[in-house]
Amino acid sequence: MIKSPWRNPLAVLGFILISFCHDSPIRADEPGKVTSQTSVYTVNGKTFGFAAMYNLEIDGKPAAAFGLHKPPGGKTRYTYLLLFKPDPKSEGGTGAGGQGKETSFDTEGKAKIDFELTAFAGGRKIELEYKLDADGKKIASESLKVEGKEFGKDGPRVFLVDLANPKAAPVPIKVTLEAVPDFADKEETWGKPILAAVKELQEKSKEAKAFFAGEKK
Repeated sequence: MIKSPWRNPLAVLGFILISFCHDSPIRADEPGKVTSQTSVYTVNGKTFGFAAMYNLEIDGKPAAAFGLHKPPGGKTRYTYLLLFKPDPKSEGGTGAGGQGKETSFDTEGKAKIDFELTAFAGGRKIELEYKLDADGKKIASESLKVEGKEFGKDGPRVFLVDLANPKAAPVPIKVTLEAVPDFADKEETWGKPILAAVKELQEKSKEAKAFFAGEKK
């Protein structure tokens, strides 16, 4: 069964959604606990799905904003992944906003996506534009803009965002990550694959390892 906040989850045109979480509604009992979550346009069929944006706080801190795409019979992948290094002086707070110019995703995996998106985290605002034209596992075209800079079909798709420095541009890292949240799993469990993605990224990228080196736990 497909879960969506919209009456017709497979074809939605020209909507705007902005949502915020400033206080963590769930207390973190163990590492990897999702303590708040906001999202924009999600289609979840368990064996297939699409999400324009999820923005998660994990263990009470802004952690990641990302999009997901899973064609029928395929693996879930990030359409983009923003990883946040929290500002210890910030009170936190996360949010997600989006406007779909062209938005459709059906049960066979045919997708026409054209989204303007905004991720809010720790006082920062990151603007994105994402487009996808796909037929099942076959991707005809795909593009991403982060803060006005365009990245084509081949990426990169991972970006590091320093919330303590609002003037610092997101740092692109070209890497393929195996740790990805899956539509078949409950969303409240997605904190662990995101933390696993951070660990995996630091193992694969010296730049990412240096970026997270001074983070206070």
